[in-house]
Amino acid sequence: MRLFNQRHPHPEHALVPRPAADLFQHSQMTMIYYSHDFGEFSGKPLNVASHMFRKANRGVFSPYAHTNLGRRMAAGVEILERATNRYRKPAFGIESIVCADDHVYAVQERVVAAKPFCQLIHFEKHAGQTSELSSKASPLKQPKLLIVAPYSGHYATLLRDTVRALLKHNDVYITDWENARDVPLYMGNFSLEDYIQYLMDFAKLIGPNYHILGVCQPAVPVLAMTALLAAHDSKYQPLSMTLMGGPIDTRITPTKVNTLAKEKPIEWFSHSVIARVPHYYPGAFRAVCPGFLMLQGFMSLNIDAHMSSHQRLFEHLIHGDEDHADAHRRFYDEYRAVLDLPAKYFLDSVYTAFQKHLLPRGEMIWKGERVNTHAITKTALMTVEGEKDDISGVGQTHAAHTICPNIPQDKRAHLVQQGVGHYGVFNGRRWREHTAPAVSKFIWENDPLSHKSLKGPAPVFMIGENANVPLEGEEALSPPKASPVKKSASLKEPLKSSAVKPKSAKAPTTKSAPQAGKQRKGPAKVKSAANIAASAALKVKRA
Repeated sequence: MRLFNQRHPHPEHALVPRPAADLFQHSQMTMIYYSHDFGEFSGKPLNVASHMFRKANRGVFSPYAHTNLGRRMAAGVEILERATNRYRKPAFGIESIVCADDHVYAVQERVVAAKPFCQLIHFEKHAGQTSELSSKASPLKQPKLLIVAPYSGHYATLLRDTVRALLKHNDVYITDWENARDVPLYMGNFSLEDYIQYLMDFAKLIGPNYHILGVCQPAVPVLAMTALLAAHDSKYQPLSMTLMGGPIDTRITPTKVNTLAKEKPIEWFSHSVIARVPHYYPGAFRAVCPGFLMLQGFMSLNIDAHMSSHQRLFEHLIHGDEDHADAHRRFYDEYRAVLDLPAKYFLDSVYTAFQKHLLPRGEMIWKGERVNTHAITKTALMTVEGEKDDISGVGQTHAAHTICPNIPQDKRAHLVQQGVGHYGVFNGRRWREHTAPAVSKFIWENDPLSHKSLKGPAPVFMIGENANVPLEGEEALSPPKASPVKKSASLKEPLKSSAVKPKSAKAPTTKSAPQAGKQRKGPAKVKSAANIAASAALKVKRA
């Protein structure tokens, strides 16, 4: 297909002859990179010493292990150890999953495709051993879902909770982006156009009849890829597209991140953020946006909360609350593991999404072709936002409905998760109990499997307060009626739309208060079997 085989006639290779002065273009930030690594190297002896002291002080033979002074010293050195630690890329660590058929499946990660800057991972499920009392697990038939992880400073393992929640009802693939400092210079450059090309190649590899989900930053390239495939009427158009907390139109309810990206010119980012990879890494001399700068930016957005979190860790360690302490360790082990971004890709993303807003304005160009989002007609669209998102404000992701006017109304859905910030959109308890089941249900309703006669009952999606009430019959399969997408009169006004939630079986309730606008003449009379029996006994006694 021409669209998939399209490449630059003369790609901008990283090793083409350039003036020698180019190597010193980012010399100031490169020295900061060297200084950062030197600081980590210098703090290694302190890190090792604090680790050994903590282990010795918490040992069973330590006389101070159970004293107040000993616990405080152990808590203090653990805080010091974690402050001087160098966090590596963690593993997904998903070994098994209980699917909708109540069988336990072993999960195995398999690399389906490997490219210089990304590899595609498939979470394969294998039926485990069953007892003679349980039925044998049949081969799963689940919708194919491609999760596009953000390439914005963290590893794809940040979506571990996202993958685990969606594995129950979906056959999951995920993009695992590489640390740019580990990609040799001869592998070439990487830009936003290459990002979209990668997604097209992965879509072709997974095959038709698949779904795609973009978390945060990938919302723009995912929507652009879908529009390009739709314009060519490709058979590899996704069946549904779910965008979660993404900067589709950052002119709506701008956050601190949006304001900073808008105020500074692109030349400022090139001079103040881009550095050359030190010579002792595999990607030596590659121009990158260092991951430690991205981490400092993330933490500075909510520095008080991070400081309070570490203070609570100190208190948990003193009081022996290991459950909360382990939760803190797991989160920050993931949060502080960062990667470098290719400079060309980083600058393209800032310019396209945050400064010029090319996609919502209809001016985004991909390899000489305009990205026309009006061409999307077959792909269902669901957008998810967090009420307290301080990175992608409420309404920025919902703008995808506005710029995709030709998607049928019965293929639209929008969900605003109450009380969560940016990371709560795809992580945490509310994600597992509310958002993930709604997303899985939306995917199922737009998959051919939902229209075929399958063996056994339809999947049960436990959503929110009705988690114990299964969806039965046609209600579990029929697509919900999405409310019309409300368009804002002005881009300065946030888009306000009610969350479209899937239908659920309603348990009978007793009204205790009058409804608004209606007058009740008296209390509702609800007769139960006990009340009837009591009144009958009273009549017999009187007789």
